[in-house]
Amino acid sequence: MDSSLERARRRPTRRLVSLITLGLVLSLQVAVFGAEEKKYQGKVAYQKTILDKEYRVETIEDEPGKFWVSWGEEKEKWEPKPWHDKELIEKGPVLYTEWLQPMYYPYTIPLEEREKFTAFDCQDTGGFYSPFAAPDYEDVFDAHLYAPNAEYRRDKTGLEWVKWYRTSRQMAEGDPYKKYIFLFRSPRDLLKVGFLQIQYFGDKEDDNYLYLPTVRKVRRLATANRQDVIGGLVLRNEQVGLSKPIHNYKMIGSQLFKPPEDMFTLGAEGEPKDPDVNVKRLDGTGEPCWIYETTPFREDWWFAKQVNWMGIFSLILWRSDSYDREGRLIQRLMWPQMLDDRGDVPNPVGRKRHLVWAVTPVKDYVTGFWMYAYGPERLLSPPIPDDFFNVQTLIIEPKTMDFYRR
Repeated sequence: MDSSLERARRRPTRRLVSLITLGLVLSLQVAVFGAEEKKYQGKVAYQKTILDKEYRVETIEDEPGKFWVSWGEEKEKWEPKPWHDKELIEKGPVLYTEWLQPMYYPYTIPLEEREKFTAFDCQDTGGFYSPFAAPDYEDVFDAHLYAPNAEYRRDKTGLEWVKWYRTSRQMAEGDPYKKYIFLFRSPRDLLKVGFLQIQYFGDKEDDNYLYLPTVRKVRRLATANRQDVIGGLVLRNEQVGLSKPIHNYKMIGSQLFKPPEDMFTLGAEGEPKDPDVNVKRLDGTGEPCWIYETTPFREDWWFAKQVNWMGIFSLILWRSDSYDREGRLIQRLMWPQMLDDRGDVPNPVGRKRHLVWAVTPVKDYVTGFWMYAYGPERLLSPPIPDDFFNVQTLIIEPKTMDFYRR
């Protein structure tokens, strides 16, 4: 009897101990879960609503230099790469937001207006300008053309001069807003072949001229010639000169940019996996992008469809994939950028380094040829005289980047 009473008295005590123990276990689990959750949260580095979706960049607490980037339902991890510029490594993808500042056209377009862009606006303002949206510049063009399976490589060099006149959308019809000269310096069979382009505001068609040194004559190029392949390269005339939009454009979506895994690893055995790792560059990873589709204005054009990714902040056309009428990929073109400060360039917002093309990987999947192009020598905002941009300059056959100074 006594033992039964004693057992009855002890039962509540045991239950109480069990409940306390269970509570402690649950508290520890909640604490551990909370610690794990906090571990991966970090701090918000940038946050803004873009195209009705929250764009957010967060640091990762236990992984210095790495970020979570999210936009709406998308989320990806940003990590520094060996080819990233020091400033990009320090700031992460937040760096791209600095091109929302009104430096010069097209960055004078506020975000509120960019959000209203049509596909044509993307091509006309971003795809058309990038990757040459920096101030006036001159540079050396260094291209390496590879045969399928890297059986051989052919090197080419050239000179480029670019002068901008367009600083806003308030220009008169027919005013020139960009002048461009390209001139081959090697190999011997392309030596002195030159190209002049003058682009105009409004509906006036571009002026495009090709110089052939063998006959010392300049030939005016018709619109159809825009799709011709430039000698010794895998690019078309319309891609190098970034000619005025003439095709049909349709917006098909928006997405965080993530370069394809084979951006530089182009697939075939024996091909180099990357451009020169010493060329520091920005690849657009983590930037919110428009995705728009281009279809040619003529059925006999070199492509049937292009899909393009253009940064909303940087206004850079990071990637362009071209397809044939059967839907097969026939070309991939990437426009990685570099931050360049070579030249005294006035800047109202204090940025001294500007986006300029760094290396251009492009692959032609029909022929199997591909190319890496670099700009190893460059000067921003050089004193190029206006009258330098004429057909007579091509006939003179400039030999050095600073030829006009002599």
